[in-house]
Amino acid sequence: MRFQSLFLILLVLFASTATNQALNISDPHMIDIANFAVTEHNKQITEAKLKFEKIIEGLSFNVRDKALNISDPHVIDIANFAVTEHNKQITEAKLMFEKIIEGLSFNVRDKTYYLLSIFANNGSTSNNYITVVIEKPLNHFYLRFFHIVPQ
Repeated sequence: MRFQSLFLILLVLFASTATNQALNISDPHMIDIANFAVTEHNKQITEAKLKFEKIIEGLSFNVRDKALNISDPHVIDIANFAVTEHNKQITEAKLMFEKIIEGLSFNVRDKTYYLLSIFANNGSTSNNYITVVIEKPLNHFYLRFFHIVPQ
């Protein structure tokens, strides 16, 4: 359930990359979804006390996701890239990739989005992380999101 909640929140983050149908920002269903995203964020980040105010704009699009083969070398390369890139961005981070727990991918235009749940070790303990990596043509990767899953 936690993976699905994070997936929904991340889809909201990616809505800006799609060019599909504009949302009716006053639709009660859209407001419920936005409220849910803020509430889930507050549950997962202890110090977060965000309050939903309003939707500024939004897009909807259909995504056909597919479960990933977590032993596929390409998917493992993407998970390793996520950890390495996270370590570059956070100076005190010294994570080492351990394994992929589960993952999904979906395509938007010419990019493939990989949503992965992984285990990484900081030298003393292993933790579960959620990461999103965007693959552009010619195997160019971009780390979009990397966050520890609260226990």
